Amino acid sequence: MTNRFENIAAESHKAELAPWVLIAGGFHSRGGMDKANAALAAYLLERETPLHLVAHQVDPEFSQHPGVRVHLVPRPAGSFFLAEWFLDRSGRAAAQQVVSQWPRARVVVNGGNCIWPDINWVHYVHHAYTPRGARVWSGARQRITAAVAKRREQQAISCAKLVLANSERTRRDLILHLEVNP
Repeated sequence: MTNRFENIAAESHKAELAPWVLIAGGFHSRGGMDKANAALAAYLLERETPLHLVAHQVDPEFSQHPGVRVHLVPRPAGSFFLAEWFLDRSGRAAAQQVVSQWPRARVVVNGGNCIWPDINWVHYVHHAYTPRGARVWSGARQRITAAVAKRREQQAISCAKLVLANSERTRRDLILHLEVNP
């Protein structure tokens, strides 16, 4: 996977130092997907690629970097569910603004977090997970959240020009559940 990002970054770098827009929940070193997203941002900055980071949380190493423009997105009432809508909307607005100014700019989204037709780096496939054993209210909430996540994931994956998986398991889930071409 690193080689794919390296090849894409090299093409972008040769062009005109077109910026990249990275849209994710966070860019920090505290773990999970956000740590992987931070590693990609750090890699691109090492290559002197201008960045736009659209996220709920961004570490100071990025927010204070002169080559980074941060688009902080609120998380209303601390809700991840509500925050997804804001992340998608803010991500698409930032991507549209950057791509209209730099047509060779690249946009990276994660799964269903933003519907944008460029690179989709998938860390987790919602279609591969079935929630079980919850109480009536929390079960209903889980089913609604899962249904929305699956719908958004399908839209985002189907419009992507390039889909990258973070692991062999994720790759298999994408092929099996979303019929992504291997």
